[in-house]
Amino acid sequence: VLFRSATLKRIYSYLRPYRRQMSLVFLAVAIGACLDLLPPLFVKAVVDHLGKVASGQSAGDLPWLWLLCGGMVVGPLLANLLNVGQKYLTTGVSERVTADIRLQLFEHLHRLSAGYFITARPGEILSCVLNDIQGVGSVLSSTLVSILDNLIGFFATAVLLVYLDWRLALLSLVLLPFFALPTRQMGQIKKKLRRQAQAKLAELTGILRDRKSTRLNS
Repeated sequence: VLFRSATLKRIYSYLRPYRRQMSLVFLAVAIGACLDLLPPLFVKAVVDHLGKVASGQSAGDLPWLWLLCGGMVVGPLLANLLNVGQKYLTTGVSERVTADIRLQLFEHLHRLSAGYFITARPGEILSCVLNDIQGVGSVLSSTLVSILDNLIGFFATAVLLVYLDWRLALLSLVLLPFFALPTRQMGQIKKKLRRQAQAKLAELTGILRDRKSTRLNS
């Protein structure tokens, strides 16, 4: 399970005001994934055409070969252009969501009692405002889009492999868990390390805050 249902609901609540932009991001990712799969199809067409020419079944068609070779270049080029637009939209949405979360946190802090600020660790609040929320923006701009891109790319590649050779597709799907399981384990380790890093960063922020306050008071 990549995300819990409660986490998905919170993510959707933050992205709901920007449904139109995220729909465009989804469309750009889907089209880009399909365009990246065009070169193998063009290569297959070139090989089939050359095979027919070599066997004498048809005469050579040089303009058709040039068109296929041009498609190998144009497809990935258009995919990269879409990727630029997708990153622009994703970055804009992530910055807006980050600003929304900062405002909600600011309003929430004003509703807290004075006792919370007495018992809380000095750097916890500052680290949450400065570091944790910025991490949320990076998740929206990179992690979620990367997951979406990988899912669409996986299903599109699986369909292409079945179209080209179902035996090769079956072999690839059988070997896939041997690559996915170690990646999942490394992801769990990375998650723990990130939490430890956030805790240490909060502690460091508190130390710097205390040092700065001490110097200002002296």
